[in-house]
Amino acid sequence: MSSYGVLSTGFRKKTRQEIIDEIVASVRADISPSLNTESTAILGQLIGVIADQLSQDWDVLEDCYDSQY
Repeated sequence: MSSYGVLSTGFRKKTRQEIIDEIVASVRADISPSLNTESTAILGQLIGVIADQLSQDWDVLEDCYDSQY
């Protein structure tokens, strides 16, 4: 069962930091655990840009959910 999205208690969106943490975990698991994903590294900056976009998607989903009430 998912911890995000439409739940019995309402809607729970992913935070930007949760998105970053998930992307970093995936990159380290799928590519290399030693990759530098700090926010000052190029990969970390790319992850941040992607997380910003995904966070905006979650905001839109939350707005859609809230518009029903």
